[in-house]
Amino acid sequence: MGMRYWTMLPDGGVKGPLEAAKVAEIEAFGPETLVCPEHYGGDGDHAWIRAGFVGELRSRLPRALRLIPPDPTLREAAAVRSVEERVLELEEILLGALERLRERTRDVRDLELESKEREREVLRMRTALKKVSSRVGGLGRLEIKLKRMTDALESKEQSVGAIRNSFEQGLEEAARMAAESVAEAHSVIREAARIAEKAIERAEKATAAVKKQKKTRRIRRKKRKRSEKKTDGPDPFDFS
Repeated sequence: MGMRYWTMLPDGGVKGPLEAAKVAEIEAFGPETLVCPEHYGGDGDHAWIRAGFVGELRSRLPRALRLIPPDPTLREAAAVRSVEERVLELEEILLGALERLRERTRDVRDLELESKEREREVLRMRTALKKVSSRVGGLGRLEIKLKRMTDALESKEQSVGAIRNSFEQGLEEAARMAAESVAEAHSVIREAARIAEKAIERAEKATAAVKKQKKTRRIRRKKRKRSEKKTDGPDPFDFS
């Protein structure tokens, strides 16, 4: 099941949470429609972003409207910053999980060393038992006790191995999911940065065009004034 979104309706109301397909069926749905992921970690106006910035919603727009909406707003820039903060949090969680894995690995290593020491102890006891058995008979009960100790040690080793395998598998899955979330967030940040650069470039071009128009108007006014002065002067051919 994919991501679900709260959706801002044209009349100002909110509907949801809806799956991407249901959002696309809302009347007047377009790249400017404001949406908010169901489990968004931020709050306030920063939670809302235009649908054209969300990959799975943009893909449901008509092809002519799939371009990223121009001129990102301050609210959308704040949403990007919030995503960056979430990425940092995920990275910290991942580092913490790796540190816990190292600690568990050290604990497992200590258990393994302890188990090997117990094995050596059992071997020493077996050796001693054989020596005593060769000289004294009737030590069957001691052998039974020693066998029970050996069986208990083997069972403990199996339990330790199962616990270690389960923990390592769970941690690997958590690390994989965290890495995917970080990669997706970085992708969103790169896309937002590219949009911002284009917006700045368009703004600079618009400013240059306005300056050029103002300069042209000043030149025209000066020419018009010089032309008016020549027209208002005395007629050199008037001899009256």
